[in-house]
Amino acid sequence: MIKSPHTFNSIHKATRRLIPEPVFLLLCIPLLFISSGCSIGFFPSTREDITVDEEHFTIKKQIVIEDNAIYQNNRSGLRVRGSTPVYVRGCAIYQNGRAGVNLEQSAELTVEDSNIFSNKNSGVAANNASKLILKDTLIHQNQNGGIRIRQNEQSQQKSTYVTLQENKIFLNGEGGIHAIADTPDPILLIVSENAIYRNRKSGLRIEDNIHLTAKNNELYSNGAAGIASYVTAELPPKLDIYKNKIYFNLGSGIFIRSGITGRIGLSNNLIYNNYRAGIALGLLNQAEKEQVDVEVFHNTIVGNGSNVEGAGIRNDSKGDVMIKNNIIAYNFTTGIMSDGCGGFSYNLLFANGETSNVKPDSEDFYYLTEKVQYSGCSGRQWGDVLAQPLFFNPDRYNFSLREDSPAINAADTIHSPYFDAFPSTDLGAAPFSPPTESIQEQP
Repeated sequence: MIKSPHTFNSIHKATRRLIPEPVFLLLCIPLLFISSGCSIGFFPSTREDITVDEEHFTIKKQIVIEDNAIYQNNRSGLRVRGSTPVYVRGCAIYQNGRAGVNLEQSAELTVEDSNIFSNKNSGVAANNASKLILKDTLIHQNQNGGIRIRQNEQSQQKSTYVTLQENKIFLNGEGGIHAIADTPDPILLIVSENAIYRNRKSGLRIEDNIHLTAKNNELYSNGAAGIASYVTAELPPKLDIYKNKIYFNLGSGIFIRSGITGRIGLSNNLIYNNYRAGIALGLLNQAEKEQVDVEVFHNTIVGNGSNVEGAGIRNDSKGDVMIKNNIIAYNFTTGIMSDGCGGFSYNLLFANGETSNVKPDSEDFYYLTEKVQYSGCSGRQWGDVLAQPLFFNPDRYNFSLREDSPAINAADTIHSPYFDAFPSTDLGAAPFSPPTESIQEQP
């Protein structure tokens, strides 16, 4: 275990204590760089002795860096290259001249329970790395973004595997997370249970061949979209974005300029009070390589928009888009704005646009409701419900359903492995759950 290393000798002695003599001699053969705060490179190294499981790593050889303060170095605080895994825990990495942590050339790194902040580049930069696990770590106030992941044609492995779990990523000068893969093999990116907020640009932005699983995150108060997906090369991202809370962002809640559904698509998200659309799909002037083929199922989309724009769901793409079993209410301009007026059914729409000011008993109510809810399209589609959703307490952002909500038992059945495992007969992000007898509403 390496604690507070300042010279090569301190690392040498600490590593001897950690690793048995025969293994230590093998690890000393490769080149060890000290030009950054702590820079480790092993060239070349086989990976046959490393067993990888989907849930966790079982690693026979490992460098451990624990309880260090790594700061004010001219370049990166920690630089890792080569395939020998490195484990970092309980470290503060800050005020370095480049990235706080820099992974290159097939590096494998796990970081837990650390604080990475105020670095002049990004907090964590992974370029053609092999594996990155980041858990229970603060990443904040870095000038060029929180986490930047890149895979290009110089990559020495087929795919980069990244897991980001239970982190707080906030107040970074660019986006919270930015991943790009312009290669035939994807970056496999799992983002779960993170709080991503108050970053200058998007909370999470992906480009090109990324297979994204984003679940159970909170993304809020970012300077652009909560989640954004683009393509600049040939292959669009694959998207599984579900069970997230996305709110108070200065762009759309979710903006898909290019992307296709993976296993699940955009499902069971709570999206509210974003400055632009709740979900925006494609652009009117969509480029030929930009592809939007997504499924938008069982989301609750409330109160999005401003005087700039504000549809609950806006679909300007030419792709294959299915919009079903959503609750779309109280959005600024319209409920669903869809190019071609199709691709949606079994949605509840209420009080989007100016109809919030029309009394239900007005003679114009039904006409205005249908026209405004669907952005001038002819009206409701098969299975649509035009009624008040009856949320439990929307003034306090509690969008669970009351027991008399018309969204209950109004959903269409969706046949897929995910919805077969987690079926719902109710519209919206969360099915109705009756309160227990011990829970009483406060007066």
